[in-house]
Amino acid sequence: EFDHGAFLGNGLMGATVYQEGKNGLRFEMGRSDVTEHRRNNCRLPIGGLMLTTVGNIQGGTMRVDLWNAALTGLVTTDRGSIRFYAYIHTDVMAFILDVEPTGGEQGAQFAWVPGNAKDVNADMNKFNDPPNPIAITEPIAGLPVCIQPRFAGGEFATAWKEAPTPSGRRIVLSVADSFPGKEARQEAAATVNKTLASDAALLQASHRAWWHAMYPKSFVSVPDARLESFYWIQFYQLASASRPDRGPVDLMGPWFRKTHWPIIWWNMNIECLYLPAYTANQLELGESFIRFLDTKRSNFVLNAKYLYGISNGAGCG
Repeated sequence: EFDHGAFLGNGLMGATVYQEGKNGLRFEMGRSDVTEHRRNNCRLPIGGLMLTTVGNIQGGTMRVDLWNAALTGLVTTDRGSIRFYAYIHTDVMAFILDVEPTGGEQGAQFAWVPGNAKDVNADMNKFNDPPNPIAITEPIAGLPVCIQPRFAGGEFATAWKEAPTPSGRRIVLSVADSFPGKEARQEAAATVNKTLASDAALLQASHRAWWHAMYPKSFVSVPDARLESFYWIQFYQLASASRPDRGPVDLMGPWFRKTHWPIIWWNMNIECLYLPAYTANQLELGESFIRFLDTKRSNFVLNAKYLYGISNGAGCG
């Protein structure tokens, strides 16, 4: 299930992995800047890459390798098995997935399932805004690209491609966002093609180097293995959700699920989230929030005047 699935992220783009149905493994994609751009600027669902197995799933395992920020998994079915290895590159907006099917699962298929780009709060608050247009798929630079226009302008787009490897298949997927223009479709396709053309070993090494430099900054030793594991999981999660040059972390981070709170909440949610950055020598992971406050200061002053009638203060909606 979603709540027990594995997750990956690079501070802007994220993925959650979980079983869906008797013969489906879903790689649900998220990106923290894919928002409505109207009203309270709620996050919008993007969609997921669905692996449909030939047989019914009998069992399997998944494990997040915290040190290398990657996911390994094994799915067993009544027709064979599928091993997979996945990560989201720390700098490149690319989800990279290697699969090794055996037996009857050589015929397992991938397909992109777009999300319904609908603000969940539109129903709850009865705004009666016009809906976003239906997503369309177009071939761009030799790839299928799912394009989601927005009523408020701009678009977000998902491009992906499969390529054979000596032991199976490699899938590279990218999600791009643009507002108010329509550059997202070209950006997503270009990222996929460039990633597939890159040296796979060098790409993986550069990804791991960032994570290997991050963890030692917060090193502690605790005489309780379970507690120490919990400690490192929190820093994996924080680094997956926040980077200095990207947006502040909202309630969901770079992941997505249906919720009535798909925005930034200016209360204990965001305050508690960034607290470890100060106590564990990770100040750079908190810079996204500080930079956001600095660059949006003039808007906060306008908010205070509009919402509370205060002319010498600042407020967050």
